[in-house]
Amino acid sequence: RVVRTLLARHAHLLAARLCELLGLSEMKVAVVHHWGKAKIGGAAASLSDEALLAALAPKLDATAGASHARLAAEALAVGRRGLAARLLEKEEDATRRVPLLLQMGEERLALTSAVAHGDAELIYLLLLHLKARLPSALFFELLQPHPAAQRLLIHFCRQQDTKTLREFLYHADQPLE
Repeated sequence: RVVRTLLARHAHLLAARLCELLGLSEMKVAVVHHWGKAKIGGAAASLSDEALLAALAPKLDATAGASHARLAAEALAVGRRGLAARLLEKEEDATRRVPLLLQMGEERLALTSAVAHGDAELIYLLLLHLKARLPSALFFELLQPHPAAQRLLIHFCRQQDTKTLREFLYHADQPLE
């Protein structure tokens, strides 16, 4: 309760030190996120994204459990797309990174990130999202450098969507199975 009061008064340093003293690691993460959002929201337009990132990154990196993606969402909300992209580069959790990349319209990067993470459910979610949003030819072209995503699409389409399977195999110049 005391920490929340300190946050309401923007006494972030005092709140963080109190969390350290009391061993409240989860609350310290909340303090760092609150501080970061305040820093982004209150930054002058003349302050560059690089300078803001230089201020944010050390505190985020030093706090176990802190999410770069949460602050990237804030940066995106206030129109700092470049800062959001740079923060997402530092986000280790693909399940947090991929949805924001999609929100930013970075489908290719989102797919690369999901495939690199190797989470089949995340790739399926992304494939369904992209299939609904993109024309077929562009969707299939996006999958070209990602054989793992192609295999998952084929597996899904065999059971759910034979029309898309035929289109994909035709586009990929593969024989119909």
